[in-house]
Amino acid sequence: MSVPTARITAQHLQTNSFQGQMVRVVGKLVGEGDNSVTLQLAGEGPPAIVHCPGGTQLFKGHSGNGYFEVVGTLNADSTVSSMQTVYMGENFDLGMYAEMVTLTHQFPDIF
Repeated sequence: MSVPTARITAQHLQTNSFQGQMVRVVGKLVGEGDNSVTLQLAGEGPPAIVHCPGGTQLFKGHSGNGYFEVVGTLNADSTVSSMQTVYMGENFDLGMYAEMVTLTHQFPDIF
């Protein structure tokens, strides 16, 4: 059974409107840690910390030019706990993605 996930942008992290929910975020990898990464998400806002309980192997070697979609839980501190990650390549239009997310929130019945 699939769990519904809301697509969110950097602006949604700042509002906490999806806190505790399963979300999808897309962003450019800008930093790596031991068990977390930093993504510059679609939309305007500060970078997001993504906790990776299974490790950050998928992210290795992509810092600065890799785009990823992360499905996980939005925590109270505006971080995301990753459950699934997909590499989206080295060319991705975050601005277009942010527009699509905005439209899906404005017109949920269409999407």
